[in-house]
Amino acid sequence: MKFACCKSTTEGATGMMTCSNCKNNYHIACMYPTDKKKILPDLKTNWVCPECSLSKPRQYNNDNTPLRKNDRSSPDNVTMRRGASYISPECSMEASISYEQVREIVSLEFEKFCSKMKTTIADIISTELMPIRKEIASFQDSIAFINDQYENLNKKIELIENDMKSLKATNKEIGEIKSNLNRFEQEHNNREQWSRRSNLEIYGIPEKKGENLIDTLKSIAQQMDFPLNINYDLDFITRVAPKNNTSKKPKPIVVRFLARYRKDDFLSKARKLKLKASDLGFNNSNSPIFFNDHLTSENKSLLQRVKVKARENKYLYTWVKNCAIMVRRTDTSPIINISNESDLNKIK
Repeated sequence: MKFACCKSTTEGATGMMTCSNCKNNYHIACMYPTDKKKILPDLKTNWVCPECSLSKPRQYNNDNTPLRKNDRSSPDNVTMRRGASYISPECSMEASISYEQVREIVSLEFEKFCSKMKTTIADIISTELMPIRKEIASFQDSIAFINDQYENLNKKIELIENDMKSLKATNKEIGEIKSNLNRFEQEHNNREQWSRRSNLEIYGIPEKKGENLIDTLKSIAQQMDFPLNINYDLDFITRVAPKNNTSKKPKPIVVRFLARYRKDDFLSKARKLKLKASDLGFNNSNSPIFFNDHLTSENKSLLQRVKVKARENKYLYTWVKNCAIMVRRTDTSPIINISNESDLNKIK
């Protein structure tokens, strides 16, 4: 006898069942392998095989009817009902195939899931890292800008250092030139002052039209009883214009003696006489007359600064002798000779 559930041709110990629809025979052990209860007679009479059950619309009637694939050419392909813990030897091939298919399906689904998860994670990471990437790019731009500025600054510093070296060399040259210039000016001033060593300068004599300065000088010599010989003692006598042309004071008179010692003698006696303009016949003027060595413009300016500083430091005496400027704090203090501007530091 043939059975639609497996290849076995015997009824077996559990018996058989016949489908009320297709009339095919089935082993009860194949249809209900784990059911211990006895099959009721009514169930055997109205029982429908799984294949016929699948051809009808599925109804959930909570019965124990097993399902089988719609493959009439393979009567041994029967699917056991859920919860079955026993598979007959005849149905072991069908169970093995289903397990492999399940593994393949699970494997494919898992691969899809992993691929999707990778894509999702990559998208999330990319989205989260985008601001960080932008900040890093901005930071890199800033670093590049700072590097450029640093390089430019280094170049500027290098140029400045080169300029400083050049400037130091130039300053050194300027210092040397200035020192030489000061030395030349001092030497020139000394030579000019040396050329005036026989000159005498007279201040305070009023000017008048058609004046005779030689007669005026003779009158001064007579006042102080000085034996003046115009032909042998005098080189020239003239008035000189001061730097300040707007001054209303009379122009000073410069007298050049042929011998320096004769000038010194004349000057010494003239200072002691203390003449006034009225003594020389100028009745409308009583201004004092001063006699000095004929100093250069630079020495005259130096003399004014010496007088100011000596007064500030309470020096009692400031005078000129033989065209040299001298100061003295008291009658017993040492005499200080001032020959240039740096000597002003001696006045303390």
